[in-house]
Amino acid sequence: MEAIFKAGQPKHNGPVMIVLHGTGGTAADLLELTQQVAPEAPILSLEGQVMQDGQRRFFKRDENWVYDQHDLAQQAQAIQTYVDDFLKGKGLQQRERIFLGYSNGANMALKLLFSASTTYKKAILFHPRYPLTATEATSDLSATQLFVAVGVADPIVSMSESYELLTALRDLGAAVDVAWGEGHHIVLSEIKQAHAWFVRLNDPAEADLDSHSQPMG
Repeated sequence: MEAIFKAGQPKHNGPVMIVLHGTGGTAADLLELTQQVAPEAPILSLEGQVMQDGQRRFFKRDENWVYDQHDLAQQAQAIQTYVDDFLKGKGLQQRERIFLGYSNGANMALKLLFSASTTYKKAILFHPRYPLTATEATSDLSATQLFVAVGVADPIVSMSESYELLTALRDLGAAVDVAWGEGHHIVLSEIKQAHAWFVRLNDPAEADLDSHSQPMG
């Protein structure tokens, strides 16, 4: 599996960011964005192993956007094994892991949140489209914390699909913070809100200072 690793700041002992690009992307696509969200964190950015219609993805789907559940499960297991082995080799196996995924990558992150819930409990999801399976619809996500960015005029993910996913995640117990954008692309306001979410969860003291700070003048 192809991947890019950034070690982060030596003083950082917080989570490792596991990054999953969107359809047609590469492992390099979201590196700068991830550094904006989590400036000091180690980053492991993976590259999808599936080529479909000339585009790199993390799992297969058909022409009607129906996901290949068998391939999705297989690819998720391969990612879990790769990440486990990679982080062990870097001495980071005990660190918390936070997904940052966009579109197809966000969908894969959700799959891993359901299938490996003891390992993954936090994620930043930009514009996912993920219909739950019957088994996933009975999961316990009460220990899961999510930041989800959705678009009110997303040409790929309808508002009803977004609402359905957000409702399902909350009904299963997940704590879900939502950022509303416009289309399917990631915009600056979503990145800033994702950063604020990351800081609040991982450095509450800094988040409290930011929330109470007043401009000088």
